[in-house]
Amino acid sequence: EQYSGVLRYYLQSGRYEPIYAELFTRNEIFSFTESLVDALPGGGYYIEEQNSSVLWILKDGEVKYKNILPSQHEGHHHLANWGRVMP
Repeated sequence: EQYSGVLRYYLQSGRYEPIYAELFTRNEIFSFTESLVDALPGGGYYIEEQNSSVLWILKDGEVKYKNILPSQHEGHHHLANWGRVMP
């Protein structure tokens, strides 16, 4: 099985490291196309699964938040479409 992931690149050294790879695997976080990732003030990461619009907050090695944007139409939800977290 395949899951998405985030890599942090250190441009001066050329080094990189995966961010919370085990959480992506354990929680089956995956987008068929691109996803959105934002580093949050105070630590952690906002992740948006682009196709399903599932929204995640990962911090301190655990899932702090997982949800969708509910719709007024039963059985549906809104697409996040590259949302931003405003501190």
